[in-house]
Amino acid sequence: MFNCESVSLDDAMQIPDIPGRTLVLKADSINNKYEALQNVLKTLLDCQADLIKRKIRNSLPNSTTSLDIMILIPETLVAMVIGGKGRQIKAFMDESGADIVVN
Repeated sequence: MFNCESVSLDDAMQIPDIPGRTLVLKADSINNKYEALQNVLKTLLDCQADLIKRKIRNSLPNSTTSLDIMILIPETLVAMVIGGKGRQIKAFMDESGADIVVN
């Protein structure tokens, strides 16, 4: 199990024109936040796989089989995430198979 102070939904944190809800993880260390996030993502993906298996497509966001996750990164860290000539973000996409959009 993970040591996280709290996990909550914050309806006050909204991005205009983007549907969804904001999940807030509070923990005393980055390692605890990381572990909590891993558990949350695994649970979401397991639930999605179960819904697909049971063919309950209407329960999925936008009736698709994809799960979109938005991560907001502080401006001061964006260059580090992208990396020189985009190498770091390309490596993330290659290793994970995810589509990553930087806006």
